[in-house]
Amino acid sequence: MSKPKQSKIEVIARGVLLDSSGRVLLCVNRMQGYSYLPGGHVEVGETAAAAVEREFLEETGLVVQTIVALAVGEERFEIGDRQYHEINVVFHVEQLGGPSAIAEVTSRENKIAFAWVRVADLAALDFRPPSIRGWLIEWLINPSPMRWLGAPKS
Repeated sequence: MSKPKQSKIEVIARGVLLDSSGRVLLCVNRMQGYSYLPGGHVEVGETAAAAVEREFLEETGLVVQTIVALAVGEERFEIGDRQYHEINVVFHVEQLGGPSAIAEVTSRENKIAFAWVRVADLAALDFRPPSIRGWLIEWLINPSPMRWLGAPKS
């Protein structure tokens, strides 16, 4: 059995955007059906806050601003013969002008869709990474200061 190929550590900025009824916006992978917080890779020379704002604009057309960092999490996992190592920085973001009742968010990318999800429905989703799902449910029910979401020790 061969050892998984190692990749570099990736830094990913993600955003928690709430509508006026308290639902959270999630990305949905159209091919595999799993959900995750919108965002993407931080580019060299870019701050994580700027990356999440850029990714929201690129993926949804929404102009958001970062409010505060909420959590930082570390994830390690394998897919096929490749090993991944991510640092996820999660921000509370707001659409410019404050929370609104956006009925539908249209994806600008073919591979993803967007859905507004109630906190009560999060636990049943295939949400990735799982550590962020657990934290997000807790945070939506009882907002708290920034947290470290460490990866399990291997």
